[in-house]
Amino acid sequence: MQCLCGADDALRGLKTAIAIHTELKRQQLDNSIGITTGLAFCGSVGSTSRQEYAMVGDIVNLASRLMGAAGKMGTGLLCDDTTYRSVSRRLIQFQHLEPIYVKGRAQAVDIHVPREHDRRIKSANEVHDQDEEAELIGRDPEIRALRAVLDQLVRERAGSITIIEGPAGSGKTALLRHMAATLTDLDGGYFSYFAQVVTGAAAAVEKNTPYFMWREVLEQLLYVDEDEDEDEGYAASEERELFQAESRLLEECDEHLHPFLPLLNPLLNMHLPETPLTRSFSNNQRHIHVANILLHLIQKRSRLRPLLLSLDNFQFVDDASLRLTYTLAKECSDTVALAIGTRRFPDPVPQLYRNIMSMPNTAKIKLKPLLPQDCLQVVCARLHIKQVPDELQEVIDKAEGNPFFASELVNAFVRSGVVVVKNGCASVDPDQRAALKDIPLSETVEAMVMSRVDRLPAGQQMVLKVASVIGVEFRKDMLKQIFPIADELEEISDNLRALVAEGAILKKVFSDKRYMKEEKGYFFKSDILQKVVYNRLLFQQRTQLHEAVARYLQGQVLSSIPSLRQVLHHWGKVLTSKAAIEERPGVLEKYIEHCCFLATRLREEDPDTCQAELDQVKAHAKALLELAGDAARPELADRLARGFRSVCFRDA
Repeated sequence: MQCLCGADDALRGLKTAIAIHTELKRQQLDNSIGITTGLAFCGSVGSTSRQEYAMVGDIVNLASRLMGAAGKMGTGLLCDDTTYRSVSRRLIQFQHLEPIYVKGRAQAVDIHVPREHDRRIKSANEVHDQDEEAELIGRDPEIRALRAVLDQLVRERAGSITIIEGPAGSGKTALLRHMAATLTDLDGGYFSYFAQVVTGAAAAVEKNTPYFMWREVLEQLLYVDEDEDEDEGYAASEERELFQAESRLLEECDEHLHPFLPLLNPLLNMHLPETPLTRSFSNNQRHIHVANILLHLIQKRSRLRPLLLSLDNFQFVDDASLRLTYTLAKECSDTVALAIGTRRFPDPVPQLYRNIMSMPNTAKIKLKPLLPQDCLQVVCARLHIKQVPDELQEVIDKAEGNPFFASELVNAFVRSGVVVVKNGCASVDPDQRAALKDIPLSETVEAMVMSRVDRLPAGQQMVLKVASVIGVEFRKDMLKQIFPIADELEEISDNLRALVAEGAILKKVFSDKRYMKEEKGYFFKSDILQKVVYNRLLFQQRTQLHEAVARYLQGQVLSSIPSLRQVLHHWGKVLTSKAAIEERPGVLEKYIEHCCFLATRLREEDPDTCQAELDQVKAHAKALLELAGDAARPELADRLARGFRSVCFRDA
């Protein structure tokens, strides 16, 4: 089973389901498939005598319900709304159906029928997404720089290398598509008469597949017109396309390259028989000859018209594709412009990528966070509203200038009903203003963030997970004290330095005025990262770590309001059931004691504005007493009442 989270999980799931359904249908086998996106438990279940691998979770049950509904409705395929929202309409078409009720869900479920676009790679002038215009807001300087690259390619026949680097959701892909759209006359320019576009993209799950990124490029270089027969079926169509690709290879390549064409079998899934010559090649010789064939095809195509070669998601490039890209960048003519979209490479950065960056004709565009006003414009454009409510400004600030995250955060409030959109105007539901404090994260945002976390070494991931329980800010000493794996304690400092270099966390110095000392600490660069990592922990893991933090804090001098708030927060995450309270003798008594002490300190330091917090603290304490059965512990209820009465607490 796939153990990594990818930003394109929903897309790959839909493509797989469509391919399976199409092939079974061609073989006249009735079938129906339900597709959902979300979190599920994947692992061994059972006892010591019998176990089996299983997937368990709400989304698994929903997929089963949708599978049944698809069979009854005759659609063959059905997906949920989360999957629909996670995939660009430029890649998958959807038919919207009326919501349905399924077993296990109180509310009706939004459903969609997915249909894949033509399997051939679409050229840039055939696909356009309305959201793309929103993704380009605030990127005028970058657009001008890319336009200059295209102008130089077409007018002066001057090739170049442009690297667009930025975090997930910053707009790299949109800028690459804008380049392609400009070049293919989507915007009404003149470039389409003089130039052409070929695109490729790497993928996280294909990082170990040789030449994966270049397969897409080669397919476009050998593009064959399809007169697809709808009744032909997926397998038969694929076989015909391979035959046509082999024929085109023989036509496009000079005769001296024909003996080496079997080397392209892995790239095109062809079955050209290996010759004694190709079988004798070492891996390095194979790479050299594959590069020669690709260079030949690209140079032959670019002699007719200048060529823009656009490569996206380069941070996931496999080693063979990286070598090929470097060879192309070094050897290609002035009629080829290479544009690369990538996130920052984790250390150690591959040497070949460093070589590409240091080439004299390489220009690097680093995407910076958007200005607040630009983020607001992006949200308005994506949600089709005229203005964002003032109450959402703080929510948008949480995205830290990331246009995708900003719009997804606001959209999550829209879907939950906290924000109401009507006639192009957005407003916050007065009855749900309190919900704005708990920012919901869409599955798309979580997948993008986790795809970055999953690339980190296991030790760094564990540090992030433990730190996420402590909070957005955390001290190094506390992290070491509660770290659950003793064998990795000595590596914590190195892992923290690596995470700082990765840009996941930043350094901070905590000052303790009482003891006149400073302590090293850190904070998550993004609140979203901290929340996503925390949400991926199992409930039992969270509980154990919250308890470790609470006990660590209780061992310190709890005199300040922030420290009292912290210890109450962490014990509150632990004492969630009667069993949890009974398993920890004396903890509830300590909790009530901390509540009373916090009430006293709040009245001393902030008597005018503390009432709301006092109400909340006492309400939670009362709820815990009821959970534990406060009839058996009248002394605790009395202590709580006296503690709050002593600070003139008004009765809740």
